Amino acid sequence: MTRSLVLLLVISLVGCGGKQALSPNVDEDVQRKVDFMTKIAEGTESANPEFAAMAALEKYRGIPFQAKSQPEAARKILEIYNARVKGKLRGEAGVQVAGEMSMLETELK
Repeated sequence: MTRSLVLLLVISLVGCGGKQALSPNVDEDVQRKVDFMTKIAEGTESANPEFAAMAALEKYRGIPFQAKSQPEAARKILEIYNARVKGKLRGEAGVQVAGEMSMLETELK
């Protein structure tokens, strides 16, 4: 419990730097979204998977993305999640990432 609270505090402090500027290039945003999903997956293999995944998730959330207009990228993100992340993260990190993927699946339908 304490570990989760510390993790959330650190993530919120790191996230206080402001939002990233919106990119006029949709293709760059799409690629960055896929890249940060890959970083979340890589985070599951780190010494502190929850922290690494939450840090990458915060950046992932800051990238604009429309699943309906980019279905191939949305499917790629879900593929990475299902193959490399699903079931490997515990606690709040697992809940947060699973929630993002659930929303993405809903948007894709």
